[in-house]
This record gives sequence, C-alpha cells and structure tokens, in this order.
Amino acid sequence: MTATADIPLLHTNGIDLSRLPDSIDLAALIRQAQQDPQLGSTCSWVLSFSQEGVPWYMTPALLVGVRGDVGAVAWSDEPPMVPTNGTNPEPVDYWLGGLHHTPMEPHTEIPIEQALAAVDEFVRTGQRPTCVEWRTEGARGAADG
Repeated sequence: MTATADIPLLHTNGIDLSRLPDSIDLAALIRQAQQDPQLGSTCSWVLSFSQEGVPWYMTPALLVGVRGDVGAVAWSDEPPMVPTNGTNPEPVDYWLGGLHHTPMEPHTEIPIEQALAAVDEFVRTGQRPTCVEWRTEGARGAADG
C-alpha cells in the first residue's frame, strides 16, 4: 500500500491505533493529508489505542493537527497537557477529520516536525510522547505573562 492510497484512513475523527496495520506510516499520511481536497489544509485527529472494557473517551489520546508548516498536539488524559513550547496564545481553528470544526487549545501549536515525531512515538509506544515537553493545560509559565 502506498501512503497516498491510505489517506482515506484520515477521513475520520479518531484513529484507533490498535487497528492500524504495521505497514502504514501515519506521520507520512498526516503530512500528505493537507493536499487532500476533502480534508483541507488545517485538519486534526484524535489518536488512541482502544482498550477492552474501557470507553473510548476514557482512554489516553494524542490530539494532533497540521496547518501548513505548523503542527499542533495535546495530550488528552488526566491531567490534560499541552506542549511547553506551544506558540498560539488563543485557540486556533482546525477541522477534526476534515469535517468538524474543532479548535486546538492555546499553546498546542509547535513545529510540524516535532508534532509528527510525537505521532511516530505514540504509534510505537502507546505512551505520552517524550519528544514533547509537556505541562498541565492551563498552567502558565513565566514566558506566558
């Protein structure tokens, strides 16, 4: 399978990584997704691993988005977390699965290469990516004012 042929995988809100074939390079698909006219240039997804007996909304998830040369990530678990180097002071418009308006929270936008590295790491480990330095959502650092 080519990465381009697998882009329809991204035409959904959430991606259950436990069902993702090993042959799929999800970060590469996400990079290419911005060229898909059905998704648009500013799209996002919820990546998670399903767990038997656990409702989807209670499993840890990586929220990821792409917007040109910018990526966005957030960690959805208790507590929710955002990158310490997130650059957007306000929510930014993204489209979940290319369909549903779902703004990414403040301080979630980071360089796209770092966001895609977080996707790769989460796909491999199923754990919160360590290539991103995280802080609790809403916690303010000295640089935030």
